[in-house]
Amino acid sequence: MLGALKGCQRYLPLPSAKNFEDEERIALEKTLSDRENPFRPFVTYETRRFDWEGCPEDFCGGVQQERSKRWEDLWNYGYPAFPRDKVNELNKDPAADWLHPSGSDNIDNLVSLPEFAHQTHCVSLIRKTLYGEEVSHSLSEEIEKERLWYHTNHCLLSLKIMIECKADPTPVLFKDAGKDNRIGAWTLVDAPRRCKNYEPLRIALRGSEKMCSINCNAAEIYGASTTTV
Repeated sequence: MLGALKGCQRYLPLPSAKNFEDEERIALEKTLSDRENPFRPFVTYETRRFDWEGCPEDFCGGVQQERSKRWEDLWNYGYPAFPRDKVNELNKDPAADWLHPSGSDNIDNLVSLPEFAHQTHCVSLIRKTLYGEEVSHSLSEEIEKERLWYHTNHCLLSLKIMIECKADPTPVLFKDAGKDNRIGAWTLVDAPRRCKNYEPLRIALRGSEKMCSINCNAAEIYGASTTTV
């Protein structure tokens, strides 16, 4: 990769902040109008430079209850409602068998999760799988193992899709880390980039009206008589 970059002295100019936000807004309006997206009012932008030198122990490392709780606190507050009659604005079929809590009163409100929370969940799940942390779906041991790998592969695919969708063109530069560095010959030097501010979105998710609990368990979806395998 570095060989391919050798000799490259110029990059296309980055869009201005105004153009960047306009493009984001237009892209959003093509799929879901601003007035129907409950999280749109909480979208703000900031310019950030991230530290990629090392992963903080609060979030990186092996099995630890406090560490898992910090990951959960980034996204896991329950599942907000999404109106069935607005599903067509997501280019989805309103008549499809979308999940909703049991009971006729809930049929028009669907279980949903904003994509930023879904992606954070996926990174958290991949970390758990990597370190062998127990992940329970309340199923038999054999099905649990199969379900875990299915779920993990789903998350890998989801992140691949979103990386390709966003396709961040910010140049990543490599700095000589010195011969005593045990990880490798280069360290990453991040460039400033325009980002959505995560914290207001997280707070909005935490405060939103929920359709079901943090785990959105089978009994809430299919009724109290549901039994696990």
